[in-house]
Parts: sequence; structure tokens; C-alpha cells
Amino acid sequence: MATRSVYHVVESVLLSHNTIMSVAEAHGTLSGMLCADMRAEIDQWLREVFDEEAGGIYGEDRMTLVTLFDETRSRLGGTDFEFELALPDDDTPLSQRAAALSEWCRGFLFGLGFRSGQGHWPNSCQEILRDVAEISRVDTDEEGEENEVAFTELTEYLRVGIQLIQSELQSLPENPPVLH
Repeated sequence: MATRSVYHVVESVLLSHNTIMSVAEAHGTLSGMLCADMRAEIDQWLREVFDEEAGGIYGEDRMTLVTLFDETRSRLGGTDFEFELALPDDDTPLSQRAAALSEWCRGFLFGLGFRSGQGHWPNSCQEILRDVAEISRVDTDEEGEENEVAFTELTEYLRVGIQLIQSELQSLPENPPVLH
């Protein structure tokens, strides 16, 4: 199940459980949590996405979320650079995709916050994290071919940058234990 193709299915699950978090923000949060600690567990993520309702998600809805969780962990930790950001399809207006990209970045920074006690970020991560913070404030009202190209470049930069952050953080000897 490709991350982009599952976007609408996950969106349906989120809406049916009345969460205010978008698919992009939820996936960004998941990606940040996994960058912070690849041993993070699905219930940690579900508590953040669904607040306290996480225990009430069963059946097909839970399987959809488990699949997204497992696939994200696998692709993020893989060496073949298959990781993708969960964003709306390319036929969605650019303003909506840009808003989703901004939400994804905010979610990522939130999820990365699970790396508590980490006062020092590797130099290779610092610039990318500053860029993620800047992208989280992107102007979402601009349309046009030039902005379409810029959006594609930002998305690709984030995709690769997030994998670099994950690799750098997982290689640190002081990788903190999973928070519960």
C-alpha cells in the first residue's frame, strides 16, 4: 500500500473517529516519532492522533492505521529511499497540497519532540530541521506553474531530508528509550 494511495482511506478513518488532525499532520507526527525512535509503538501514535480514543479503534480502521504505521517505519528505515510524505494527490489544487505540506511539517516537528532530553542535534540535522520549521509556515495561497515546481522540489527535499534525520538520530549512541 503506497503512502499516497492510502491518503483518502486514512482520511476516511480519521473523519469517522472525529479527530481534528489531518492525514498529513498525522503522518508527519508518525514520521517524527519514528525518526526520534524507530522502536516507537503504534499506540503512542494513535493516542496523539485520536487523543484518548485510540483504544476504541478496531477492525478495518485499525488495520488501515497499522498498515500505514508499519509501512512508514519500513520505508523510513529502509535503504532504498522509498519513503514518501502522505499528501493529497497531484490533482488536488496546489493551495490544498501546500496547506497539507505545512501540516505535515508541523506534525513532524511535534512527533520529533518525542526525543525528549536531546539537547544537541547533529549538525547535518539542524539545517533540515530549520527548513522543516520554515516550510511549516509556507504560503498556501499561491498557484501557478512556478509554484507547482517549487512544491515538488520542497516535497522531494523533505522526503530525502527526513530520511537523513532518521539515519543520523538512529546512529547516535545516546538514542533515548521509548517514551510511554
